[in-house]
Amino acid sequence: MTPKFDVLCVGFSCTDLVIPYSGLPVYDRKRQVHGLRFHGGGPAATAAIALRRLGLKTALVTALGDDEWGRVSKSSLERERVELFGPVSQKGVRSPLSVILADPDGGARTILWNRGTLAPPSPKDVRRCFDGVKLVLIDELYPKAALEAVLVAEALGIPVVFDAGTAAPELEELVKRVTVLAASQHFPQGMTGISQPRQALEALFRMNGRPVISTRGKDGCWLLDERGLRTFPAPVVAAVDTTGAGDAFHAALAFAFYMAWPLEKCLEFANFYGAQNCCALGARGRLLGLEEVEEWLHAHLPVPSQPVRRS
Repeated sequence: MTPKFDVLCVGFSCTDLVIPYSGLPVYDRKRQVHGLRFHGGGPAATAAIALRRLGLKTALVTALGDDEWGRVSKSSLERERVELFGPVSQKGVRSPLSVILADPDGGARTILWNRGTLAPPSPKDVRRCFDGVKLVLIDELYPKAALEAVLVAEALGIPVVFDAGTAAPELEELVKRVTVLAASQHFPQGMTGISQPRQALEALFRMNGRPVISTRGKDGCWLLDERGLRTFPAPVVAAVDTTGAGDAFHAALAFAFYMAWPLEKCLEFANFYGAQNCCALGARGRLLGLEEVEEWLHAHLPVPSQPVRRS
C-alpha cells in the first residue's frame, strides 16, 4: 500500500495582513499605504505547504476557527493539498491574525500578532495521523500536541525536526527529545537564561545530545556538534520581506533530512530555500517547488540520495 503521508507537521496556522511600509510609524500621524494583502502564515502551516511543493505528501495538525481569518488560512492550505487534522472549523471563536509591516528596502519586518481564542489541537488529533509518516516537523505554539507527536514518533523510530521559535519553560522536554533542534536566533538565550549566544547554544547541545542549529537571519545559520561551532552563510538576495524565512528554512531542512542528505548539505539547502522566500511579500511569497530547485540540486548534489515522490 502507498503510505498516506510522508511528513506530519504539528503546529500553528494563521492569517497574515502584510503591509509594505518603509521606515517606522510616526506616533499620532496618518500615512497612506499601498499594496496590502492577506496571506496564510504560521510556522508549521507554512512548512507544510513548502514540503508539499517539494513533492512530499503532507498532513498538518493545527487549529482554526470558522471565522473569516480561519477560512482564509484553511483555504490556503487546502489549495496546496495539505491534509488537515484537528479542530479546524471551530465555531464562535477568533482565529489568529498577524499584522506585518514589511520594509521592501531590505526586507526587515515588524509583526503584531494575536493568538485568537481557539481550542488547541489535542494529543488524540495527533495520534491518528501517523499512517506511513517518515518524518515529523513541529513548532512550539501547541506544546501538548507537539509533545504527543514527539512521543509517538519516538516509539515508532521516526525523526522529529523542531522549529523552535520562542522559548518557554514547558518546551524543555521537547528540546531534550527531538532529533533535529533548529532554534531561532534568540531561542537558546531564552531557553537557557545564558546571555552569550554561543554558550547558550552549547547548553542546548548538552540538553539535547545531538547537533543543534541556530538560524542567524541574513547571516545564515550556526551548527554546533562534537566538532565545535560552524557557520553556514546564506546567499545574498534582494530581500523585500523576511517574514516566513525561518519557516521556509525549517521546511527545507526537514525535506533534506527526509532525503537523508549529509547534515551540511541539509543546512546549505535550507539557507538557499529560506533566502529565496525573502524575495516576495508574505510568509509564503516564494516557496519554491521541486522543479524550481532542480538547478541547485544538480549543482550541489550530482547524485541525489533517493528520489522524491511527485504527487
